[in-house]
Amino acid sequence: MSRPGSSAGSPLRSPSKGSLQGSDLNLGLSRRMSHADSIATKQEAEWDEEDRNTLKGRIFFWWRSYSIEFRELIVYMCFLALYMAVSFGPSGTTMDRYELKAHLSSNIYPSFTDVGSAEGFYSWLSSELLPNLYGDEWSTRAPAASGKVAGHFAQDGVNRRVGTVRLRLVRVQDRAEDLPAVYADAVEHLYPDLLPSFGNLDTQPYVVGGYTGTLVWASGSELGNRGETLCSGTGASYPPSGYVVDLPEGLGNATRVVAELESDALIDLATRAVLVEFALYNANTDQFAVVALVCQFLATGLVAPEAKVSVAPLLSTYRVLTGDSASWTWTWLTFAEVGLYVLVILLIKKERLVYLAIGKEHYFEDGFAVLDLVNYFFFMVVMLLRANLMYNLWYLSDELAADDGERAAAAARGRERTLARAQWRARASASP
Repeated sequence: MSRPGSSAGSPLRSPSKGSLQGSDLNLGLSRRMSHADSIATKQEAEWDEEDRNTLKGRIFFWWRSYSIEFRELIVYMCFLALYMAVSFGPSGTTMDRYELKAHLSSNIYPSFTDVGSAEGFYSWLSSELLPNLYGDEWSTRAPAASGKVAGHFAQDGVNRRVGTVRLRLVRVQDRAEDLPAVYADAVEHLYPDLLPSFGNLDTQPYVVGGYTGTLVWASGSELGNRGETLCSGTGASYPPSGYVVDLPEGLGNATRVVAELESDALIDLATRAVLVEFALYNANTDQFAVVALVCQFLATGLVAPEAKVSVAPLLSTYRVLTGDSASWTWTWLTFAEVGLYVLVILLIKKERLVYLAIGKEHYFEDGFAVLDLVNYFFFMVVMLLRANLMYNLWYLSDELAADDGERAAAAARGRERTLARAQWRARASASP
């Protein structure tokens, strides 16, 4: 029985030199395959007898015994299988994500969409959201604090708070100079809607007075926020920056701060949105819920609340890489993802050899070459983003285990740095 690719008439036989030359007359894709095979043929000629008998040499010549079309088909099938596994393998968590979002909407902030005024916002925050988030202080379902790690559980007993509960204000500048002359003496201020370019965003220190004092504006990078918050109901978009108030630990302390903010009239006519931001971790499904409850105060006077919730199994890949009791499903999905990235890197390396062999002018005559380069570019971007995510999650695991004292100290250091930056900006803008 002849070996596949031998001279016994196998349909998988490698093409001859004449067929390689003839393929140059075909489509650009076939021409690039022929050049790739020619490069491999040159590499084959460089192997001596001793190298051919090594394991690497035997694998190389066994693989080369098949035709280039068959080899390209196998590579493509492997690529497609890995890509489908990575893209659709995690879809089993979709139902868990939906159920977690539905649970938070009905049990953590059920009446948020009923908020219709600034007073109603303060009342909802003190009487509903904070008691539900700090449920470990009163709910019999929430585990009590024990040992180093405090409870930090919501009232349902299954979702644990990660970090602090944050209020972030987005304000606009006073445009009183744009008032019509006929109303210049009748209307004192003009606070329009936030421009899509954020050109009228207020970044000056906000003197609230009373208990609150002065709030300093912080950029998105200073707050660790990325991307804008888009509200589909109104079409408005809000930046990752703003004036921040981090609520302290303890239900009594948090509600006291909210009462002080209400007495100081934190939400004024210049306020266009107050975002209540917090994160929860569900150990049962190994998923994080990042919540932004956006209470919009539009220029028309309308109050439009909208909830933005993102649920993702952020720690799954990290647990596989660190050997932290990961499930079998996520283990093979992680290895499939790593295998996909390795295959892409090998394909990029092969594409580089083809480019060097046929030259720039002939290489870009093939439209498939340009398409491949675009695909490789996006794959490299995804790989860098995934590496950055793993880098950030390395510190997130420490945050999960931090106690109240460590978290409060870190928050205090962050506020001090933010205040120092704001003071430096004020001095720089005041200097001639």
